[in-house]
Amino acid sequence: MDNFDQDPQSSASVGQSNDNRQDAEEGSLHIDLDQSDGGKAKPWPPGVSAAGEDRDGMMISDAEGVILRVNQIFFAITGYTAEEAVGRKTDLLRSGRHGADFYAAMRESLHRQGTWKGEVWARRKNGEVFPGLFTITATKGFAGDVTHYVCTFRDTSMGKERPQQQTEEQAYYDPLTGLPNRRLMRDRLKQALAATARHQRGGALLFVDLDNFRTVNDSHGYDRGDLLLREVARRLSVALREADTVARIGGDEFAVVLTDLSGNVEASSVRAKTVGRKILSTLGELYLISGEKIHCTPSIGITLFGDQRVSDDKLMAQADIAMYQAKAAGRNTLRFFDPKTQEAMKARVDMEEGLLQGIRNNQFVLHYQPKVCVKTRAVIGYEALLRWNSPTLGMVPPAQFIPIAEDSGLIVDIGNWVIDEACRQIAAWHAAGYGFREVAVNVSALQLKSGRLAEQIAEACSRHGIPASALEAELTESVVMSDPHQAKEIFQKLRISGIRLTVDDFGTGYSCLAHLRRLPIDVLKIDRSFVMDADRDEDAVEIVRTIMALAKTLNLDVVAEGVETESQAQLLEEAGCDIFQGYLFSKPLPVNDIDQMLREETKPMLRKIKRAMIVEDSAQMRELIHMALDCFGAEEIINAGNGAEAIACLEDSGADIVIMDWRMDVMDGLECTQRIRAGIPGVDPTIPIILLTGFAGKAAESAAYDAGVDHFMKKPFSLRTLHSALEKVLTRSGPVLVRRPQMFGHREARYEEAVQ
Repeated sequence: MDNFDQDPQSSASVGQSNDNRQDAEEGSLHIDLDQSDGGKAKPWPPGVSAAGEDRDGMMISDAEGVILRVNQIFFAITGYTAEEAVGRKTDLLRSGRHGADFYAAMRESLHRQGTWKGEVWARRKNGEVFPGLFTITATKGFAGDVTHYVCTFRDTSMGKERPQQQTEEQAYYDPLTGLPNRRLMRDRLKQALAATARHQRGGALLFVDLDNFRTVNDSHGYDRGDLLLREVARRLSVALREADTVARIGGDEFAVVLTDLSGNVEASSVRAKTVGRKILSTLGELYLISGEKIHCTPSIGITLFGDQRVSDDKLMAQADIAMYQAKAAGRNTLRFFDPKTQEAMKARVDMEEGLLQGIRNNQFVLHYQPKVCVKTRAVIGYEALLRWNSPTLGMVPPAQFIPIAEDSGLIVDIGNWVIDEACRQIAAWHAAGYGFREVAVNVSALQLKSGRLAEQIAEACSRHGIPASALEAELTESVVMSDPHQAKEIFQKLRISGIRLTVDDFGTGYSCLAHLRRLPIDVLKIDRSFVMDADRDEDAVEIVRTIMALAKTLNLDVVAEGVETESQAQLLEEAGCDIFQGYLFSKPLPVNDIDQMLREETKPMLRKIKRAMIVEDSAQMRELIHMALDCFGAEEIINAGNGAEAIACLEDSGADIVIMDWRMDVMDGLECTQRIRAGIPGVDPTIPIILLTGFAGKAAESAAYDAGVDHFMKKPFSLRTLHSALEKVLTRSGPVLVRRPQMFGHREARYEEAVQ
């Protein structure tokens, strides 16, 4: 209940003399409540008892709202005896369910009409809140000023009025906490805006959102979550003035309407901030719920309102924006609404709507960035990188829209599209004769948590008829570590289906090391921050070396992304990196450009190598030469163990090229070359010959060329170097079918390591 003071300049006139009866008869009711006569109260004033003392509670207060007299029904309804009530203010019955604007309207009616009647939620002595029908009448003295208020009220909680009260309670109050709900809060906010416009004293709207409340529900159960919400409601109610409104407007979201802060914007801001900090402190204290200790903090958004015309909808949107800014700032803090933030939020909302349209209208495309084998500099696969071709914004890079897609949940649909499109493109390349190209796709945390990632990838591979091994799933280290047990379960499903698995941005979260050996992964991808600093920061290089050593121990490949300079590439190669990815080799390219690269892997077939001979006693070296010859379409490859066997094979079937080692038993490569050049029946004496040797020095090279060798190669050499030598020698007599070394992979490069 409010104090019924209408005129701050008026004073109570208790115990006036009977000389004022004429004024009472002329319209002003004088009430003599002088109890000095033996301590006995005089009878109720004429006409007052007619209100129905047998049913209605009654109290009479002075102009300041101090209770002077109550009846027995007052005690029966409220639980307060006359001794407990008299001398106290009428606000001892306040429930806290009505805001300042409710009482302002009551005072306005009493001032203008002398009476007010309406439904009020009041509080009994035992703390129980009850609905009542209240009638308040102002009485005036001989001078026309208010001297007393007579209030009669009826408890409607058990009477015929109760169904209506129940309906109102359900419509305007939150059943869990008993606080006003969103609907009533909006009504009070509108009243506050109207009062602010009249009195020129500003107010504030606060949105209070609990941090990580979902985790509380998941960890402690929904029952304790409900009890926590009730305790939050209680703490908020205690922390604020009775004139303020506290409401629960969502699951774990509360609103506070502060009124009558100040006539000055700066002062209003300071007071609102003080209240906000008080809420942070109060709600941030430890909770003891059903014997369990729970820590839960709030994030608070604040927007001020004053004499400017602004709608309640706009204020709520501003408070919501400010609250999300507090979340973004690290939670457990407060933020005031900033118009610039509103512009950013509007752009964010527009982009979210645009993303939704992008999904519906197929506006997304994939670009592909080549991944290059360190040893051969050969393209061994691609990473599919998402682009949004917006009709209004143009080609939008992922850094601008992926965070919004993740926050809105749209990333699941977008991620599923990426998987399907990558599989479709792999199938298209295979149909064009380029084989099953390996493509890596990025997987989000929400896709992982959906529980259907393995099934969705398997379905996409099956739908497009590609082997699962052609697809590689990349997940960031932070995503993996958010739930390592779930990640392990899903990874095992993916591994069983044949999909390769990569942990991306590795090195940013060392907690992953403890779980790494338990996860069925194939590749570690070093975070680009270490790669970018590799040529200028020794600490970054040391981290890279540590990751390399760990990966080799676990038999994992290592990809360095963000390689942009030769010095970075050299340092990473020396550290033991397997695969490069970055602008040094290629930026992400649209599929048409990748198609052109694939077409350039072959030259027009004017002459085909039918038969090639390898004269080498090392099996590993023969395997390496085989891989190089595969690029030239050799139909048959003949192996000989020494020079004598080579001569015999040439006499029997001939060859288009001979690649042989210098040092061999029975007949070495130099003598064999001299025999071929001297002439062998049925063998072309000009046949191209490449001589391989571990010798060093000008003398050995001169001896080889003097014997008639076409190309002299010193061991060890790279596969790419051998490929170039073959192309140089074979094209001397005209163009041949050549496939570029992009077809080589990092796995083949390990043969090269073995023979060096």
